[in-house]
Amino acid sequence: MCNSYYEKILATGEVKCIDEEIPFDIPAGWEWCRFSSLYLSLTDGTHSTPKYQDYGIPFISVKDMSSGKLNFNNTIYISQEEHNILTKRCNPQKGDLLLSKVGTTGIPLIIDTESDFSIFVSLALAKFSHDFVNPEYLIYLIQSPLVQNQASENTRGVGNKNWVLSAISNTLMVLPPYKEQCRIVNKIRILEPCLEKYTNSFLKLESLNNSINETLKKSVLQEAIQGRLVPQIAEEGTAQELLDQIQAEKQRLVKEGKLKKSALTSSVIYKGDDNEFINMIRQIKSTFLAY
Repeated sequence: MCNSYYEKILATGEVKCIDEEIPFDIPAGWEWCRFSSLYLSLTDGTHSTPKYQDYGIPFISVKDMSSGKLNFNNTIYISQEEHNILTKRCNPQKGDLLLSKVGTTGIPLIIDTESDFSIFVSLALAKFSHDFVNPEYLIYLIQSPLVQNQASENTRGVGNKNWVLSAISNTLMVLPPYKEQCRIVNKIRILEPCLEKYTNSFLKLESLNNSINETLKKSVLQEAIQGRLVPQIAEEGTAQELLDQIQAEKQRLVKEGKLKKSALTSSVIYKGDDNEFINMIRQIKSTFLAY
């Protein structure tokens, strides 16, 4: 009998089997986790419409990043004073993750500019440690069918759909060891020109569908997050070690007053030895209470 996956909610102590959520097997040394285990903080832009003006600080919404890159060509502006107020709650900085959450959901990008700007409620902002999570791997992971399907399934509303922060935080993700994340990124970089070449050829054939680029990329990304794109090297450590280090970093920042205690990971996912997972639960509970 295969081992099952269990999730313990640290705030309540509830333990539940989540086998129905696990869509595929992953290599040894990889870990399933919620998105909340990977980031340091998750916020969204202001929920109130600010006062616009002809110049000042760019105010970004989904339309300004829907291509996967920040575009300031047609942005609107707010005052420096209002920007200063907004950044006390949500401060976009170079290296952070922007994620569309209203309308067209699930578009990710890593901020690559040091220029100041503020964001509207249609965007989420995640801060994370680049020492543990490769930014490009995170982008590919979010673009993969695993996350995109969850983004589609978990949006609320009928017209202008909203992927709320709680649903984003609860998104199921897969984490390889850090060096393997880097190898996956390098492999996809090598394959992308091939995908583009096949796309160009494909589009020349009138009788064929013109969606091969997206189809092939999804296939490559799916292979990547299932651990079949590059070899696993046990000596490089495990994703569990990364999750432990991220949690330790969160605890350090909480003690220093730089993060709220609510930023601490709210759950853990592990593969249990059916009916023999009580010791692990006690160990997790003991660690959490000790903190």
